[in-house]
Amino acid sequence: KKAITLGEILQTENIPNECFINDTQEAKFKYLKGSKKIPRVSKLGIKYNYSEGTMCFPDNLDIPGRTMLTSEGTINRSTHVVADIKTKKLRILTPVEAERLNQFPDNWTNTGMTSKKRYFMMGNALVCGIIKELGYQIKEIIEKNIESKYQTIVNFSKNLFKKYQPYMIVVLISSVSIFSLLM
Repeated sequence: KKAITLGEILQTENIPNECFINDTQEAKFKYLKGSKKIPRVSKLGIKYNYSEGTMCFPDNLDIPGRTMLTSEGTINRSTHVVADIKTKKLRILTPVEAERLNQFPDNWTNTGMTSKKRYFMMGNALVCGIIKELGYQIKEIIEKNIESKYQTIVNFSKNLFKKYQPYMIVVLISSVSIFSLLM
């Protein structure tokens, strides 16, 4: 299946003003998403370097979005920052885009809760399409397993019947009993 890109989930209309970031927020995001090597000292007095690699800033719209965390929508390293399609101004995802990223219907979380809570809900959610696909795979495994058990019972019964034809009633009862045990 074709992956859904970040650009495909973006809204083009009705972007809330609070989603656009100002110059101070942009500078903070650049720092957070940039590479760093910070000397630190542990509680035991051991010196070490804390380091992080660079993250794409703004996020690339031509690839699938990263996993969303419960802190989505706040100023932190993991929040998605995109260039708005129409204005090209930097902004965070809208609550609807957060829902789309997890393949929920638009406004799924629009129940009167705050935007912050909506981001939290989507950061805590699983991607619906992945769960749906897992369900199909599990169903297929179960169906193959049942089919395999059935075929085993049929073959077993045929072999018993050939070998013990004079005792047909016993073979039939044995087959039914084995079938009920396996199911």
